[in-house]
Amino acid sequence: MRLQPGPTILGIGCFVVFLIAATPARHVLGWFGDTIAPLTLADSSGTIWSGSATETHYNGVNLGTTAWRFQPLDLLTGKLRYRLSLRGPGQQLDGYAGININGSYQAEHLKGIVKARIIPGLLNQPMIGAIGDLDIDISSIQFAASNLNEAAGKIRWQGAGITSPVAVDLGGIQFDIKGDENGLRSTIQDIGGGLSIKGELNLAPTGTYRISGRILPKASADPALVNTLKAIGKSGTGGSIQLNFSGQLWARFPSMTYTIQRLSASIKKRLIYCR
Repeated sequence: MRLQPGPTILGIGCFVVFLIAATPARHVLGWFGDTIAPLTLADSSGTIWSGSATETHYNGVNLGTTAWRFQPLDLLTGKLRYRLSLRGPGQQLDGYAGININGSYQAEHLKGIVKARIIPGLLNQPMIGAIGDLDIDISSIQFAASNLNEAAGKIRWQGAGITSPVAVDLGGIQFDIKGDENGLRSTIQDIGGGLSIKGELNLAPTGTYRISGRILPKASADPALVNTLKAIGKSGTGGSIQLNFSGQLWARFPSMTYTIQRLSASIKKRLIYCR
């Protein structure tokens, strides 16, 4: 009996997919070694189809437990996508991340609570101390190579505060985020506390940031806090304080994109080697 090429190829393809999907996650991570640094996953279990790691570190910051599950139906829309879940002390984050058919990297529907104290470490800014909770609701963020294509979402910083280099209690702040190839932009406004805050954040692809804003202390504002703000800002009309900050966060925007690129390149090399 002569084999039909169509069903034969389909059968071989399904068998290869099964072998890949059944590969233990710890073996896959062992292949990559330090390829995905500064991202590290410890004590992984399951497969690359569905699994978890009890410890996830990025830039040395412990993010907690990570779980992943492949979304096969998304292949029909040209996406290789995973559902991700992050759990840590007092924090949780869920969403989807993967690669589009055009080679761009995209994260979608990211929702959850993240501790503000971990953010400076993720951004390689150890001299900054932050407190409070970040209520994250990011609808989409997409990169092509090392360039931002689009971003849209909202972050609420509840119990916001800076502990170093100066101590500032900010109350609650909301960031409405938009982004494109020119970088990230966000409006800044208060959502409670003793300060009325209106401002803007701009983050360029090079990692250069600029924050400008107007703060008007309310009657309930702590006098010591007001004096601190006056010391680092410029007095404006009606008792307001004008703040302007700028600086450099990183040389590459963002470093996680570079990690994903290295991971993708390593996967391609492995597939070529296997052939």
